[in-house]
Amino acid sequence: MSGHASTKWMILLVAAWGCHQQKPAVNNEATMKKEEFSMNTATPATSHKVRQVRHLKQHPEVARDNEHKFIGLDEFLVQAGTPLNCRFIFEVVASNRNRLSAIEAAEIVPAHVGSVEELISKLQADLEEVQVEVVEQKGDMTVIRLMETPLVGKPGYALDHQVSIEFSGSLYNLLRALKEQLPTVGPVTFGVGPIYDDAITQTSISVEMQSVRTILTDAVPLEDYGPLLWFARTYDLEQNPRTEVRFLGGQNSD
Repeated sequence: MSGHASTKWMILLVAAWGCHQQKPAVNNEATMKKEEFSMNTATPATSHKVRQVRHLKQHPEVARDNEHKFIGLDEFLVQAGTPLNCRFIFEVVASNRNRLSAIEAAEIVPAHVGSVEELISKLQADLEEVQVEVVEQKGDMTVIRLMETPLVGKPGYALDHQVSIEFSGSLYNLLRALKEQLPTVGPVTFGVGPIYDDAITQTSISVEMQSVRTILTDAVPLEDYGPLLWFARTYDLEQNPRTEVRFLGGQNSD
């Protein structure tokens, strides 16, 4: 990646890339505080190459003069969204684990936005094949979803499915509990060690027939969590879709 791209999310999966089996999550607060979270499941070298090609196509006139000004989408959302008290959730689709989705590949030329409406307008203008919308408003806190358009209205998509659940425990174990009810959704099961799952943050939830998306969002203690809430990646969308979710870490992981 370029020097101006986000450093907070891009370290994550390089060390674990050779793993082929999920290990049980370890509730190790000391370890979690030292580690960083990322929505990117490709290596930094692959990410940088894809992002360069993508932005030369998206913004040829801007890319020629301002390539050095691009920053990662994740970094921009933290910079622009935090003053506006925004939280973000991500839903992407990928053909395999070695390819970046549109959201993962995205970089943005940063600009000041003075309101949630301005932020959404900029994201809608800068991101291709991504639906950006407010999904929840809790007091002065706004939850914004970035969803790749192939998932919109897709029959059988796990996060649209409604379930009832009563659960108390860590966010990571919530994913395991959801998987028991709905096998097409669950935690990341490939190339991720236990330090990358949020096994620290505790939650308690009891709902009747709510969408999986709503359950994931409502389970997060928004006041005590960072602006990037969770990331859901769906594979094999047309044949046998399965969705892997990772909570992106509480503020104590900074």
